[in-house]
Amino acid sequence: MGCLITQTYQWHIDYPHEKRFLKTIVWLLFVLEVVSSILLAYDIWLMFGRGYGDMDTLDVIHTEWLSVCVIGAIVAGIVQFIYAFRLWMFSRSRVAFIVVLVLALIQTATGIGQGIKSRIAGRFSVLQKESPVALGIWIGSAALCDVIIAVLMVYHLRKCGRDLQSERVHAVLSKIIVYTLESGMVTAAAASSIIILFFAKRGPYFDILGIGLAKLYTNTLMVILNSRRRVRADFDATSKFSGLGTLGPSTPTPRLSAVRFSTPTETIDENSFVTNNSHHIKIQKQVLQTSASHELSDIPIVQRFP
Repeated sequence: MGCLITQTYQWHIDYPHEKRFLKTIVWLLFVLEVVSSILLAYDIWLMFGRGYGDMDTLDVIHTEWLSVCVIGAIVAGIVQFIYAFRLWMFSRSRVAFIVVLVLALIQTATGIGQGIKSRIAGRFSVLQKESPVALGIWIGSAALCDVIIAVLMVYHLRKCGRDLQSERVHAVLSKIIVYTLESGMVTAAAASSIIILFFAKRGPYFDILGIGLAKLYTNTLMVILNSRRRVRADFDATSKFSGLGTLGPSTPTPRLSAVRFSTPTETIDENSFVTNNSHHIKIQKQVLQTSASHELSDIPIVQRFP
């Protein structure tokens, strides 16, 4: 929870003019995580405070059915919807968007259903015997959804890098790919571990990872949101090192591929110099500045999220 508070505070400071839709999502996730943390703290007190020395209380499901299953499934579904929307904005692939959205809805619905089953079961030992299929579908669809998101985003990012053919843009895309893989694979690995521990039937150890799964989703989303400033700063640093100057958020990004003068034949590109009436006009720096800004604007994940 401490990491989430830090990430949310950093996002609030760095992006005061964020879109209203995204602000609503972030604060909704934050409130859900606060409620979940309060319920988990209450469970810890019941087990290790009031129930100190009573081994039977460790098998009792107190409010985990709400804090872990129901709230966890809702948080994961919201984050996966954001990722699905980002994938749609980046690739314009309806098939990819629908597949991710359907998997997110399945894991949300089965997660809420698992919460209801957990509330009825009342004990972890009973839960492992009565509802293995529901939990397998819930966590399995969540892990599959995360893997698909990561793979498709990496594919489209690499495709974008090949199309733009720019070393500076490749450096930016490499960082975005790393963030995408880390966020997707961390949550997928955690979900897969929960399934393994649950079907191993060695005790309620799966609940340890289940407690932190929703927080993993929220923190990875906040990492990606906060990484936008770092990605742009790295691009600006690369441009400055190359003699191009920096590109602030308010830098205009006109689509300029060449500069034309009064004579039709006097057209130059990024690396050219023009001689007009014996006067040498050096314009390399200005054109490259505009080109660099245009390159960065061609990456939707940098300009806007979602």
